[in-house]
Amino acid sequence: MTSPPNAKGMEGISDDILSPIRHDMTARQKFIIDCIVEDLATMLMKDKGLDIPEALKIVYNSSLFDKLYDTETGLYIQSSSYNYNILKKELDEGK
Repeated sequence: MTSPPNAKGMEGISDDILSPIRHDMTARQKFIIDCIVEDLATMLMKDKGLDIPEALKIVYNSSLFDKLYDTETGLYIQSSSYNYNILKKELDEGK
């Protein structure tokens, strides 16, 4: 699998991190999830003063990331803010 388009500064992020992508997912679902992931990284950058590679590593290594790509959870249809609150809770609790 290749890195996402426009992935500046992604040199240190392994393609293995992106492996949970399901093959039965529609292009629309994948697009929505990609937008949420981008939003989550942006929010982390603003809140924690991180650069994009570090923010993306945190998102990609979170349990939320796996849950977003599991379309049965329905998290991908929730707002980025809703998902960011889940991510913040996960980070605060150290899970």
